[in-house]
Amino acid sequence: MSAGDGFLLMKQPSPPRKIIVLGAGLSGLVGAYELMQAGHEVTVFEARMRPGGRVQTWADPFADGLYTEAGAAGIIPVEPDLVLRYTRIFNLALAGPEPREFPFIHYFRGTRIIDYGASPISWPLDLSPEERSLGLLGMRTRYIKPAVDEIVRAHADGAIGDVMAKYDAISFHEFLARAGASPDAIRLLAVEDWDLVGEETDPQSAFDVLCQTTTYSAFTGTRYSIEGGNDVLPKAIAAALGDRVTYGSEALRIERDEREARVVVKRGATIETVSADYVLCTLPFSVLRHLEVSPPFSAKKRQAINDLSYASISRVFLQFSRRFWRDEGLSGYAFTDLPASFFWDGAARQRRTRGILQAFTMGEHARRIAAMSEPERVLFALEQAERVYPGIASLCEGGVSKCWDLDPYSLGGFSWFKPGEMKSMYPDIGKPEGRVHFAGEHTSSLLLRNSAQGAIESGIRAAREIDELSHPR
Repeated sequence: MSAGDGFLLMKQPSPPRKIIVLGAGLSGLVGAYELMQAGHEVTVFEARMRPGGRVQTWADPFADGLYTEAGAAGIIPVEPDLVLRYTRIFNLALAGPEPREFPFIHYFRGTRIIDYGASPISWPLDLSPEERSLGLLGMRTRYIKPAVDEIVRAHADGAIGDVMAKYDAISFHEFLARAGASPDAIRLLAVEDWDLVGEETDPQSAFDVLCQTTTYSAFTGTRYSIEGGNDVLPKAIAAALGDRVTYGSEALRIERDEREARVVVKRGATIETVSADYVLCTLPFSVLRHLEVSPPFSAKKRQAINDLSYASISRVFLQFSRRFWRDEGLSGYAFTDLPASFFWDGAARQRRTRGILQAFTMGEHARRIAAMSEPERVLFALEQAERVYPGIASLCEGGVSKCWDLDPYSLGGFSWFKPGEMKSMYPDIGKPEGRVHFAGEHTSSLLLRNSAQGAIESGIRAAREIDELSHPR
């Protein structure tokens, strides 16, 4: 790899600056890699024993070489595709979009519906005649797409402020109701657009959901992943950084003045203070709020750090002796109104007899699962799966779970905003505080938040900020 493979202007600073990066997720690794390419001295402190952060591929618990994603499961293609750029830099193979020729299941109010995509679905819901005629995609197009298009145009024109004020003042639930959606249509859209609404539709800002919809919804292309698991990418970047990455290193305190920045780091039983010219902090605010900062950040930054919400996400991975869903000609995907609101084939591209079915829960239900023991979580998920796929319990060989609320270095899944918070909080989230700069999915641009693309974009942006400050004017 040459220096020109990176994104920054590769001016060699004289002397090179010392930068501490907190966190070896995608944003921290990309930021560190770009700063290294620019000639700076970089040290990455990661509290975990692995790189990747919320990108985590699991293989060890499963048989026959199966693996699945405990974190970021799919990558959304956008323009420019930053994930694709780095996979090319490190010569990584991509796994194409999952085949969609097999039908989905919808499970609502005890009724199991197989969606072949050829005829309208007879939903066991109290929908209006027009909603029944429109169907699911038609309802998305009627109720959501005009606002999405409005946001995309405003963003392109640099006039996002007025649109933000319009949609951030209300919840997504209220937005759908104002658009004419019936209560059951709102519930249906919330379940079917599962990855947009981590805490149900009522407490979440409509603007927050609509911004995510520009990349996540049915209005865009299909997702792809990385061959061998999505954490192959952070592992490759970490390998390029070499011994600049130190694992098992937990940041306890950030100090700063006009001349330098310092981080107090705990490694095992050792606590030391490390000095640098700048700190690039990529820690989720759910974690950062527990660190000491001296002197304190500005009032607006402190409010954002303390108040930003993170979705509760719990996942249970069930290993089956055979992929029973394919025996029935099904995809393994199921959308439900059960606590386990979404099931999918957790190893769809891996052609094995055995298979992994993932049960995905959010919000209150995810917190309920997090309070259970590991055997209780597996049994709970299996009981939920049995309702959607009757007769499959005897094929289950066991399972494992991942509750992101319980991960001490994440303390939640992705960031989300309550009504009014994007206007009041978002502009300050990514702003530097003296010699401390910020990256991470929570700081990424409006239309890339909560995604691998957004994490990488934020790492590039923060690295550029620091690099530009390093050159004499």
